[in-house]
Amino acid sequence: VAESDAARAAALLDAGGLDPVTRRFRAGSAIGAGTTRTIAALWHPGLGSEALALRVAAMDRAFHDHGAHHSVVIPGAVEALAALAAEGYTDRVHLGHDAACFYDFMVGNPPFADERPDYLHISRNIVPQLLAAGVTQAQIDEMFVGNPRRFFAPAAAG
Repeated sequence: VAESDAARAAALLDAGGLDPVTRRFRAGSAIGAGTTRTIAALWHPGLGSEALALRVAAMDRAFHDHGAHHSVVIPGAVEALAALAAEGYTDRVHLGHDAACFYDFMVGNPPFADERPDYLHISRNIVPQLLAAGVTQAQIDEMFVGNPRRFFAPAAAG
């Protein structure tokens, strides 16, 4: 997208919501909370609907093929989830392994050189920490399985 233009890459990252101090995307930003379509539309504003759909499909393929190498860990996630569980909010929390975690601007970009992402980060690292913090397996299952099942279930005919 930036075609090796550092200034253009910086502008795209800024427009996407990168905080230059923390090197993380701000909550609610196009990249931090948006969809592939949101990001594609931001970075390719002149595309018509058909071209945009093709760009989204290409980005989705790239995220799938390369994403696991560049996911971003969220500092404080374990503490926040444990606090929500302790307060009885696990019936409202949805956890998942899906993530947009590969962006071509990260490759060879010094601010992202230390990233060591993993699509299984939640299972390998977060779940054991949650269990150690006192979150029960039943609460974890509720957040990973029960809540998404309930959320995505078809509405009952009435």
